[in-house]
Amino acid sequence: MSDIVFLRSGQELTELTPKSYDSEEVLQRLITEFPEILSSPGGGSARWTLVAREAGVPDQGEGSDRWSVDALFVDEEAVPTFVEVKRSSDTRIRREVVGQMLDYASNAVRYWSEDRLRRAFTETHKKDAIDALRTLLGPGDDIDDFWSQVQANLRSGRIRMVFVADEIPLELQTIIEFLNDQMARAEVLAIEVRQFVGDDVQVLVPQALGMTANQIKEKTATYSELLAQALPETRTAADLLLALARTMKLTVSTTRTALKLSLPEGGSLMLLYPQWNMLDLYMGVLRDRGFEEEVRHLDSILRNFLGKEPPKKHPGIPTGTLISRWEEFESEFLPVYVDAHRRLREAASDDGD
Repeated sequence: MSDIVFLRSGQELTELTPKSYDSEEVLQRLITEFPEILSSPGGGSARWTLVAREAGVPDQGEGSDRWSVDALFVDEEAVPTFVEVKRSSDTRIRREVVGQMLDYASNAVRYWSEDRLRRAFTETHKKDAIDALRTLLGPGDDIDDFWSQVQANLRSGRIRMVFVADEIPLELQTIIEFLNDQMARAEVLAIEVRQFVGDDVQVLVPQALGMTANQIKEKTATYSELLAQALPETRTAADLLLALARTMKLTVSTTRTALKLSLPEGGSLMLLYPQWNMLDLYMGVLRDRGFEEEVRHLDSILRNFLGKEPPKKHPGIPTGTLISRWEEFESEFLPVYVDAHRRLREAASDDGD
């Protein structure tokens, strides 16, 4: 990349030259104030919002925080994003920072809770917390469902780890390419944010590094692309779910990676992930809101499907199992499940009134 940038205004051309950041704190503050700087490798950009700066990470369940990650974001698909910022003059940017990030991520995946993350978000945004989430999600998505999905993504290792610096060394790029080859669910990025200044003008030039062309294609594939590559039973499950949505008058939408079925009045019901050939269910919100009888019934059916105790928050049904047990799923599980979610929404509306 050139070491000179020219800024044109009308017929005037201003020469901008590269300048190192005065401190790591300056670069951290830029990232947290303007998360759009963290551009994604596919040429687009995810919508990200800050959860917390210096987010504490414990190394045991009830223990005090041992580390802190420079910044924690979430995106519109509820994917937690860990950001570690270093200046190129810091020798730890080459290898040590990778070990730091893996410490943070592995322990956060194990020990962070939904409540902890919600509290951190509220403390960061204070009275603007709801507006910040609405800006991220849009008016139709349920906030409780969103935070429940954040925790589910954490527990399943569906996270993003981002290294930010004014210059990314080749050693770090090589390690990140290797990690992306080895990690199916996690995404690892290096974002180089160079600064050019001149005549009271500052230009920031972000560049995503550390992914090969094949890795970019794999990590940024759309839902339709992922579905086309999925197992035959997953494509069959998608067709059955779409037909089901028409019959039950459910709302259908897609995120970048999943097919989502929701109630027309709001409230997510399930997500089909072609990449992992899995249907995820929202059981946690029913469990937390006192639908004990319904949850026992649903857990019993899922236990029979899976041959083991289902997860409490977001149980997943492999699409092969879903297809083989479709009649039971449609006739025994869904009526109870959808009715409980509808009554939950009605209760939430009454509370709002």
